[in-house]
Amino acid sequence: MLAERVDEWTQKWKREGLLEGKREGKLEGQREGKLEGQLEGKLEGQREGKLEGQREGKTEALQSVLTARFGPLPSWAGARLTGATIDQLDAWLNGFLQAETLEGLLGDPPVETGTPAN
Repeated sequence: MLAERVDEWTQKWKREGLLEGKREGKLEGQREGKLEGQLEGKLEGQREGKLEGQREGKTEALQSVLTARFGPLPSWAGARLTGATIDQLDAWLNGFLQAETLEGLLGDPPVETGTPAN
């Protein structure tokens, strides 16, 4: 009778211990997952911020050298620079001294479509 009772207690404690271990493991996993997610988000934000800063810096540098070389930039050129990728900005920075015209470097300006007369 005592042995059966000890067996019951042992089984009960094992089940309770297992459940407690699962709860603790789940909470620990959630905490670790949250921390990993926060770290990944922070790193991704830093990478994006660094790339955006590089793009803005190259855009400003290119605007400056193009203005010095060709005079005030038309709005289409500013818009083209602002919307360019880092690779395109690099290509323009590498080619601006050889370009004979702004259009020769950046491409033709967009065709403006006027409003039709009624």
